[in-house]
Amino acid sequence: MNLRRPLASLALAAAALVPSGTCAFAKDKVPPPKPKTGTSQLAAMPPSEYIHMAVPADYDPKKWYPLMFLLHSLSDDEANSKPEIFVAPWAELLLKRGWIIAAPKSPMYDNETSAAPLADVIKRVSAVYRIDERRVVLVGHNAGGCMAWNLATNYPKLFAGVASFSGEIRDESRGSLKALAGKKVLVFRGAKDRYYTAAMLAQDKAYLEAAKVDLKLVEKPGWEQAMPVPDLPALADWVDGVYPAGAWKDKADAAEQALAAGDFPGAAKALGELASELKKSPYPAFEVKAAAIQTAMVSAVKDNLQAALKAVETDPLDAVARLDAIVKGLKGVKGLEDEAKKALAGLQKLPAVVEAVKKKEAEAAGSSYMEKAAAAEAKGDLAPALALYRKAAALALFSQKDEAAAKVAELEPKVGAK
Repeated sequence: MNLRRPLASLALAAAALVPSGTCAFAKDKVPPPKPKTGTSQLAAMPPSEYIHMAVPADYDPKKWYPLMFLLHSLSDDEANSKPEIFVAPWAELLLKRGWIIAAPKSPMYDNETSAAPLADVIKRVSAVYRIDERRVVLVGHNAGGCMAWNLATNYPKLFAGVASFSGEIRDESRGSLKALAGKKVLVFRGAKDRYYTAAMLAQDKAYLEAAKVDLKLVEKPGWEQAMPVPDLPALADWVDGVYPAGAWKDKADAAEQALAAGDFPGAAKALGELASELKKSPYPAFEVKAAAIQTAMVSAVKDNLQAALKAVETDPLDAVARLDAIVKGLKGVKGLEDEAKKALAGLQKLPAVVEAVKKKEAEAAGSSYMEKAAAAEAKGDLAPALALYRKAAALALFSQKDEAAAKVAELEPKVGAK
């Protein structure tokens, strides 16, 4: 069944095309090409003419990237039947969030023959780029939206979520929608769309709810079937929130939030829970993320330690107080707590710190002696008062040493006379 249908003109400038004519690389014979950043074309097998790619400028082959797999619309107007004009507005929003977008140029969509070649495109993209295969979101516009339902129901394990823009669910796909149970699904319709009618939307909604998908419906007032560019920021948020079912993201988020708040024990606890989750159910993308959070935590602790040590130059006691707080904050955090304790022990041996601690202790003891001596003198107990003033005067680092010595000179004749 050919899914071509008319399409309202898009108010979008087509992205510049990379010259075509590249040959598809044969399976198991020619190594895949090197990954490119920005927009480029990747060779594809027929019936796809090529795969239009949009890749973050800072692409790192050591990281894992979620993938938007986009099926463009088809129209009698060839200018509006190219993946570039659909990829460009999505790329502006998603590339900076770390997404890769792949969109095969398809001359037609046929439910009987198109699904398998399109599924193969994802394999080809994954052979070149490091794709998080558990976080692939299928997006189809108009005729591409219709084809998206067929592809998703035939290959449900390939996709974590499906978004269809003005694309109805065909009869042949309805019976298989239960394969998408639990997955995130978004359906968009322009309220003035004459091809994907309100009745079609209501029918699709009923089928999707019966299939128990995680459904989000968006019906835009006054809109027909053009790409809803003004709404893409909010729709990109939905795409960016698609994850496979599991506790990995919650644990990772908890660790990051605790770390941002300086709650190192909380971050360590969440990281431990994430590690347990990964042990039960390995997930490479989150293994990398866990390692990154651990690295960030170690870096944050070291930064705090360095800041505390630097404070010795201006306020040795403040430096001790900061390090002591860090040690207490790292209680139970294996490795980091020991490192902080060693730093604190080393700090406490520094001459400036030793001197500052002695001075603080002298001030505390001298003030106590002076306060008690004054109280005894007020009661007329001159001998005890004199003994306390002598103790205060004997403290070399006491700031009121001279005042205490003066009180000793004053009271000695009086005590001696008695």
